[in-house]
Amino acid sequence: TVTSITLTDLLEDYDPPVFGVEFTHPANVQDNNGLTPLLFVLKTIYGWLHSTKCARTALLRERFKVGLLKVLKALKNDSDFLYAAPGGITALHLAIGLEYACLGEECIESLLACGCDPDAPLDDSGDRPVHLAARHNPNALKPLLQGVTFVRRPGDDSDDPVPVASLASPNARNFKGESPLDLAVRMRYVSSVALLLQGGADPNVLDADGDTPLAKAEYDQINVGGWAISTLLKDHGALALIPEEPYDCLLYTSDA
Repeated sequence: TVTSITLTDLLEDYDPPVFGVEFTHPANVQDNNGLTPLLFVLKTIYGWLHSTKCARTALLRERFKVGLLKVLKALKNDSDFLYAAPGGITALHLAIGLEYACLGEECIESLLACGCDPDAPLDDSGDRPVHLAARHNPNALKPLLQGVTFVRRPGDDSDDPVPVASLASPNARNFKGESPLDLAVRMRYVSSVALLLQGGADPNVLDADGDTPLAKAEYDQINVGGWAISTLLKDHGALALIPEEPYDCLLYTSDA
């Protein structure tokens, strides 16, 4: 719990350490699992939100958000937001969700504004935050790809924009050669496809088998139906097949 009164404030009449205790705590101390306090909080929230006891309720998610934003504000100047726990897991990975959706856009914005790396890869899969967002949590894609222009924190009345040094790479590939657009098309997430294309994803990126996103979308709609994804791709210049050679080279092969 983060409050406005700390133990040091209560004992301000004393010069620490009091009774041999220094009333400060290193923000980057690690537990036996290599987790800092920030990562411990996020991992705990991640587990709670997807437990049967919590039932993944939206109300609980909102209550977590308020407390977490206060924690981030308290840790902003002291915590290492670039730190990765064993496995390459960062605060951003946990907030987006490792296997299913976790926190929403506002918390992702705050983590980015605090300095989290938007392109940090996981050790086992090479998935970056944008891969996880495309697969589990479309709400995270907008701040990852468009940046943070304003962070809304409880009690923060400032209107100054918060700059972000770098954005996520929309065409990054994981160790399987998958791009975020590959994942979004395969899972039929229309909103994720739209946000990725708006954020600069290549509509003609080839997967490991040499297939384009449009080829996959059109094959999928034959079996499942629905034209939304293929329409989005075509609107952004997607092709069903990529020629091995430019058309000009095929048409002009001699001087005749």
